[in-house]
Amino acid sequence: MMVPRAEVRDYVRQYIRDGIAERLARKEGYRAEVARALIPMPAYRDVLSEAEIEAVVEYVIAVAGLLGPDETAHADAARGRRIARDRGCFACHGPDGAGGVPNPGSFKGYIPGWRGPDFDDLVRDDDELRRWILEGGVPRLTEDPRAQRFIERQRAQMPPYRRVLEPGELEALVAYIRWLRGPSGARY
Repeated sequence: MMVPRAEVRDYVRQYIRDGIAERLARKEGYRAEVARALIPMPAYRDVLSEAEIEAVVEYVIAVAGLLGPDETAHADAARGRRIARDRGCFACHGPDGAGGVPNPGSFKGYIPGWRGPDFDDLVRDDDELRRWILEGGVPRLTEDPRAQRFIERQRAQMPPYRRVLEPGELEALVAYIRWLRGPSGARY
């Protein structure tokens, strides 16, 4: 069962404001269970302003990957997220493509995510993004002797997905990554 987007935000907001979600608070024995916790969730109702609470709500949702793209407003991106999950992309690129998964031997020691500044160093435009996905690299880096040293010695290698993706899946993945990067990160 899919939980409505507004309901997910309400749960997170309730936890931040009160240290417990109202629906769970009504569940028999839940308050006692919370009371036994070594470190209970603190209530921030009297500490943070409403604007600060909303900022924390958005942060928690984004970091936890609680909500992907809105199916109605971003159908291609939502499909791309499902494809990335089903094809195992998050195993290497982290939850929802956040990155940071260790990769010994690589330039920075981890697999870059799709949101951070590393992305801009590795992907200059949609054509390069498509090449990364389809071929597992881009000539700008695979043909550069300095970059080759790191590419060859890193433990995890980007696999080519050319033979794996079905028609339309490449563009859905590109749409998802563009959605993740949002308006401020869409400079490539």
